[in-house]
Parts: sequence; C-alpha cells; structure tokens
Amino acid sequence: MPSERSIIKFKRRGFTLVELALVVAIIAILTVAVLKGQNMVFDSRVAATISIANDLAAASHSFKDRFHYYPGDLPNPGNSIPNLPPACVGLSTATANAGDGQINLGVESQCVLEELFQLGMIKADPDLTNPPFHTLQNPFTSGTVRVVAAAAVAANYPAAWPTTTANIIEFQNLPCEAVLAIDTKLDDGLLNSGKAMASVATCQIGTGVLIPFFAISLN
Repeated sequence: MPSERSIIKFKRRGFTLVELALVVAIIAILTVAVLKGQNMVFDSRVAATISIANDLAAASHSFKDRFHYYPGDLPNPGNSIPNLPPACVGLSTATANAGDGQINLGVESQCVLEELFQLGMIKADPDLTNPPFHTLQNPFTSGTVRVVAAAAVAANYPAAWPTTTANIIEFQNLPCEAVLAIDTKLDDGLLNSGKAMASVATCQIGTGVLIPFFAISLN
C-alpha cells in the first residue's frame, strides 16, 4: 500500500516537459486554425465587395447600352421600367437634370438601384428604413453602396478623380485592410490616386479604422 507521503507527493506533481510541450503545440495549432479561418472570412468579404462593384459596373454599362443613359440619369424611366417607386417614375430634364450624363446626388442616385433591380440586372435587399426602395450593404459593415457622380461628392475625397465627369460606385465604412486589398487588386494600391480612391490618403492596418468612403470609377 502506498504511504500517505507518496500519495501527497503524487498529487503535487506538476506537468512534465512532454505534457507542457503537447499543450503548447495544441495551442499553436488552434491559433493557426483561428487565424486561417479569419483570413478566409476576410478574403471572402473582399471578393464579395469586388463582386458587388463589378456587378454594378456591368449592369450600369448594359443599361447605358440599352437606354443610352446611365441608370438614374434616364429621363422618364417610368415609361420603360415597371414597378419603380413614385419618386423615380417621372425624372425629367426639367426637374432632376436627368440626361446630363451625371448621376446626381439625391433622387437620381437613389433610383439607380431601383432601375437596375426592377429590370433584373442586380440583386438587392428591401430598404427597411426607406420603403419601397432597395439597398445594397457592403459585406463588412452596415455601410451602404451607392452609384453617384464623383463631382457631387468631391468633398469626400482628398484628390480629384481622373475624369471630371466620372460616376463612381461608392462604399461606406469599409475597414482599412479591405480598402487597401481592394485597391491593390483593382487599381494601383494607393488610396489617393487612380480609378479607385478613398476619403483618406493613407490608413494604418491593424487599427480597426473604418474608412468613411471608398469608391471605384464607373466611367
């Protein structure tokens, strides 16, 4: 029979080096798995954001080929597109600058998604805060997506767009890391030049900063 002293000694025995090494190895494996999973989620959201931009661009250009105007800039779209909200039906050159090549801030920009959605050119979600309109959410945050004339929102950007009559696809509240990744894939990797620009000239990875505006030129 073991003595009381040997039992106490056994109970007080700590982890061996082998056991500690095994624990450390397991922690390292779990850490790598978590980081890999986070990277996969991030990469999928970057890809989804780029897909939204590409889909909007392709749909807008197809719309222009069909109607000779960009969505939102088409005069009297209710004559050609069914089921539009009343605010979008009667846009005219006299009341909303329709037909001038610029997707003006306000009702024109708001009607872009509606015209594309009602024609089946894009998918969009009901805007619960502003029915019967629809909305697109960016894959990272609650920030929305819109198409608008660059000149109408020039104050959002520290540098001028290459084309003064550019219309842009604008994302709100993307993380710094996402903006840098998207700009690198689609443009020059610089936030204050080229066809993709942000509302800041630079940002620091790892700070959790959200960039208020990031946009890609449509034309």
